[in-house]
Amino acid sequence: MLTKIKSSKLGENTIIGFSGDHNSYTLFPFENPNTKEINKHSVPFYLYVPEKYIRENKVNIKRFGSHKDIFPTLFNLSLSNQEYFSLGNNLLEKNINDSLFYGINGSFHIGHPKFPKNILDKKVKAYMFLSDYYFNQK
Repeated sequence: MLTKIKSSKLGENTIIGFSGDHNSYTLFPFENPNTKEINKHSVPFYLYVPEKYIRENKVNIKRFGSHKDIFPTLFNLSLSNQEYFSLGNNLLEKNINDSLFYGINGSFHIGHPKFPKNILDKKVKAYMFLSDYYFNQK
């Protein structure tokens, strides 16, 4: 179906993004001691962007991200300078320091190895506070 859309007239103007959810440990238990912790928490993210929308964006496969980053990425590709609220980052933005990109899944979080864990912990704590404040206002 994706190949059909991408090769059709629709494919010239259609941005496609989809993601899975985190692994269910009961379906796929990780009993192998060599399995990296990150692989237990990773989620797939597929993004198709037609040539005319890609601009100068490049994919940096060394960046960490999570679901919080998907909508800012899609908004920046599809909306013309529209302001919006976000706690995530555009995954394709080349002018954002890699230290601002991290993956978060409940109590597990991971970021670029060159940034100290205590700094990442503070960023995640701030993210959780802002998220809780924003989404739980009465």
